[in-house]
Amino acid sequence: MPKVKNNIKDKKEKIVTENEIREDKLIQKSPKAPTKEPETMEELLALEKDKVRGLKKGEMVEGVVREVTGKSIFIDIGAKTDGVVLGKEYERNKDFIEKLQPGDKVTAYVGNTENDKGQILLSLRQAASSFAWKNFTDLMKE
Repeated sequence: MPKVKNNIKDKKEKIVTENEIREDKLIQKSPKAPTKEPETMEELLALEKDKVRGLKKGEMVEGVVREVTGKSIFIDIGAKTDGVVLGKEYERNKDFIEKLQPGDKVTAYVGNTENDKGQILLSLRQAASSFAWKNFTDLMKE
């Protein structure tokens, strides 16, 4: 009898070993590279998926309209905060802005990288001009 128990134990060990071998063949585990902690800010930023970049006055940016209110429009441009069109820029482009809805993609120019409230001021003048020109050419085709 002791021999039978020993055989069962040997068979269990053999089955476990075969299953481990099958799992190793099915799942190719790549060796993990040793992870090194970043020592400088450049190394830390290099690890980020999204690249951090600064905006410059006069730069053209693309964004998605997030909210349109009675006197301002907020545009997600992928920066630290939404860009905003307000004041004279809003009034000059009111006809264009009235047709915008949340989710619309727009092109804007950076008017000021940060005002006293920390907002990025944008201008839609170029986008509004393009919109007006497109409407004009569409009317001429009819």
